[in-house]
Amino acid sequence: MKTINNNVMLVLFVCGMLVFAANIAAAGTITHFGFTDDLSSQISDTKTYTHAVDFGNQASYPLATVNGVAFVPRSGVGIFPAGGSATIGTGWADIPNAHPGTGGNAVAATGDVGNLVRDFNYNNNNAQIRLSGLTVGQTYDLRLYHRIWGGNRTQDFSFTTDPTAGPEDTITFNPDNHGGAPVNVANSEFVTSYQYTASSPYLTIGAAQAGDGTYHAYGLTNEIVGSVVETQVIDGLFNTGVDGSGVKVASGSNDSHFTITELGGVAVSQPAIVVDRNGAWVSEGQAGKYISSSGNRSGPDGITTYETTFELLDTLDPETAQITGFWATDNQGVEILLNDEVVVSGNNQFLSLDYFEIGPDSPFVTGENTLAFRVNNAGAGDMGLVVTDIFGTAQLVPPAVPEPSTFALAALGLLGFAAFARRRKG
Repeated sequence: MKTINNNVMLVLFVCGMLVFAANIAAAGTITHFGFTDDLSSQISDTKTYTHAVDFGNQASYPLATVNGVAFVPRSGVGIFPAGGSATIGTGWADIPNAHPGTGGNAVAATGDVGNLVRDFNYNNNNAQIRLSGLTVGQTYDLRLYHRIWGGNRTQDFSFTTDPTAGPEDTITFNPDNHGGAPVNVANSEFVTSYQYTASSPYLTIGAAQAGDGTYHAYGLTNEIVGSVVETQVIDGLFNTGVDGSGVKVASGSNDSHFTITELGGVAVSQPAIVVDRNGAWVSEGQAGKYISSSGNRSGPDGITTYETTFELLDTLDPETAQITGFWATDNQGVEILLNDEVVVSGNNQFLSLDYFEIGPDSPFVTGENTLAFRVNNAGAGDMGLVVTDIFGTAQLVPPAVPEPSTFALAALGLLGFAAFARRRKG
């Protein structure tokens, strides 16, 4: 089996080239097919998956393992797996309720895949699922596993790989009545396949209610398609407000990864405090929490700088490193600095989670790097920063290639040895 989980610190790049998220996102391809058992589900341990998620996870139905592929659990709102942020094989969903799968139409599929499509998450009329840890330029095949429950459950589905733009692809259909267009599958259980090329490390799947019921999330897989080469995740990058496993910590706690080095324009050295968001601030999503200089969010007028550090191993090429993520601030996010150089300028304050990208040829260095987020508080009062879905990669340092002179010296040495051997033989 080639399933990649949250402990695997490898990201896969196409053709040895890093194609950054500024590239224009291309449209993907949406298809559907029915299945009746494990074999026809096309789930296989001969494939390489970045994600395999089983939603619902009710005690009456075990976590799915289909044809040797072990699915990770997701029951309700939050990140998946249970811990580990911004590493390949993670993401989050905002679908709040788990259901045991009883009361609707019976599952017709036999085998272990029946467990995958039996219980589910539901009850968000504008549901989102985000996959993180994808490789820019890599082609993937996302598969959503559905079954008939009953009723008019029409959804407006959207697929977005470029966080700076709208969805690349959309489709509207009723998972509970799919015999006609656009699905055209008669089976009770079916797959919606979305083949796409990632233009950022993220894929966001939207399901907006257009019928009488909310979306039922049963399971998904995300398969790597095409030839790949290896590179590595930058370790030590964390969202604000989480512990070492990427799980949110209690408000009032010190943030173990971010410190405040400037407060109201004055140099300081103090921990950042995890806080509940102000009601006017954009939701921080599922993977992080706001931080501030005090537990009640109060901060002084002027510039406050929040810093975090991470290590770039000597096996990684600094010139190929990149970091992406989302941030929101109160008040103005002035800039993001990498090793004291400005790499991102400005944001939309606390009205939205704004995407940022720190591209190759930025001032990354081997060893310790410092990432600083500078926020201007316009008058004393509530102040905060959230950084979420932060993710970094770099290519491995290529093996040293001997200089032409080295080859020449080696050739001369071999010729000399051959001549010496001939003389001895004579």
